[in-house]
Amino acid sequence: MMDRIKSDFYQGHPTAVDGNDWKMPTYAINGEKPLGTLLPLQSSRTIVNEVTGEDRYQEDLGNHRVVVNIGNRKAGTRVGIHVHESGGATFVMKGKGEITDFVEGYPNSVNPKGDFYYMPSDIQMSASNLTDKNVWLMDVFVTETPQSPEITIIEPGYSGYKNPITTADVIDASKSYSFGGSDVRVKTNKKGKMIFSYDVQDSSAVTSHGEKPGSTSSVLPMKKFERRFKKMFGADEPKASLIHWQDGEFNNAFCEIESIKLKNDRYLIKADVLSMEMPEGGSMPDFIERVSFVVN
Repeated sequence: MMDRIKSDFYQGHPTAVDGNDWKMPTYAINGEKPLGTLLPLQSSRTIVNEVTGEDRYQEDLGNHRVVVNIGNRKAGTRVGIHVHESGGATFVMKGKGEITDFVEGYPNSVNPKGDFYYMPSDIQMSASNLTDKNVWLMDVFVTETPQSPEITIIEPGYSGYKNPITTADVIDASKSYSFGGSDVRVKTNKKGKMIFSYDVQDSSAVTSHGEKPGSTSSVLPMKKFERRFKKMFGADEPKASLIHWQDGEFNNAFCEIESIKLKNDRYLIKADVLSMEMPEGGSMPDFIERVSFVVN
């Protein structure tokens, strides 16, 4: 169901596929502050929160998490401006009120009982009940990885907002990052660069590491890291350790990452491999069971 809703939305809104380079704090959508008083959903509860897939007990292997929340959007109130890194859908379940959906770059939509709307990934949005009647909502999320958040609040003054100056998940080039994937294809282009590619569903989240050895600052979606990689490192090609598993053994390599891109639901990591530790006479295989990058 969610795949169909998502596909229909992006077919009608192809420019939304890449999302926006959002930031916090954010106070407006389409140049205006959304109407309504800030207030979380009332009588809200989570009725589903499950990791899916064959490897659901090993949450680092690229499965999804399904989250379903229900709650009462009180008359005259709204949710704070936010983003959904993995997208989502809201169903207007019951009540005489209506939900006005505010989305950056798009006209507002009004949704009465029986309607639903898709919430595109990485685009600023809010939703208000501008009527004098309450309305019950159901939100459905299928996150990119089990660790990915279903929502990130970016408007100060609303519950869940974190000051970016003190929040650990700010992405910057001074930190170390680790990420990886499984069922990885490897090819070498004409310039001798190696391209490692794997499906979005086989990707881990990205873990950022603090200054102390072994310390973990935060976990963030791979999609966010991919979108900000070029801006973060600029013309520099960050050095990375590359560890890959094959036939029950692991091998090490050292590389410089030129780019990370998302294309056709696959992550493409282009790297200049500077050295490899392989069995005598061996070379990088064209298929790898699992790979991990540690960017320093």
